[in-house]
Amino acid sequence: ELATGAQMPGFDPAKVGSVRPGTEKVGQVHDFLMDNDEVSGEITPPLAESMTSDDGITWVMTLRDGVTFTDGEPLDAEAVLFNLQRHIAPDSISAAKAMLAPVQTMEATGEYEVTFTLAAPSGSFPLAFTWASSAGLIGSPQALADPVAFNTAPVGAGPFKVESWTPVDELVLTRNDDYWDEGKPYLDGLVFRVLPDLQTRADELVSGTIDSALVPSIRWNAIGANANVKIAPVEGIAQVIVPNASKGAGADERVRTAMAMTLAGETTAKVLFGGTEYWDGDTTCLPWATGSPICVEGSVYE
Repeated sequence: ELATGAQMPGFDPAKVGSVRPGTEKVGQVHDFLMDNDEVSGEITPPLAESMTSDDGITWVMTLRDGVTFTDGEPLDAEAVLFNLQRHIAPDSISAAKAMLAPVQTMEATGEYEVTFTLAAPSGSFPLAFTWASSAGLIGSPQALADPVAFNTAPVGAGPFKVESWTPVDELVLTRNDDYWDEGKPYLDGLVFRVLPDLQTRADELVSGTIDSALVPSIRWNAIGANANVKIAPVEGIAQVIVPNASKGAGADERVRTAMAMTLAGETTAKVLFGGTEYWDGDTTCLPWATGSPICVEGSVYE
């Protein structure tokens, strides 16, 4: 069982936000066209087989032959185009709409091939089909003919299928025995529970009633000594201070002093990481967490 902090709007890819709660659950049912390794920067294709371009304007996505949705329908070029057209429709409020804005044309140039033409060269276009955007989530067109029903009873090509979903409570997933990646998933099922209260999440981890949960670092000291708990810092999560720019951020010396004190190594380690050993107070990469990809030497231009 896994605990999450908030509810999701449903399984319709056009309703899933890239940073909203639910992507981690919906991705288990739909899978993604592409994947992105934040540390190496390598983009690899799960449902797609490749995505290439010679000039950054024309991109060719080749899909895996033989992948099917759990209703038996093929995940082919037409299925991908059907899903993407829903994101860019004039009345669409999809979070992926902006990511697909550079696309001038997209067409099926083969049964398992989609060709995109962009308005200008872009080397990062494949990112639009990773977990960074709901455009990478592909549902069965046949099932999406009834989007209302699909939102609660989805049909995807991912490693798991929905057994039951009680909003604001529990999502139960079972193994998709016909998943394209033979031998996976390794688990027979997953259970996601919505536990918005941080203390409740921490308590249930300690008691062993849940197996995994995102717990703020300020609580690590309280639970880390327990034999039932293994703390694994999550890379890539930033702790950010956003000043109110309408008030002339930094004009007040007291505000500048407070910010300097907040970002002092010893203070930050205590406030953000609960005074634990998971951070040594090094402020080199603030406001990002220790181990974040952006902190890796060579990850950014000097």
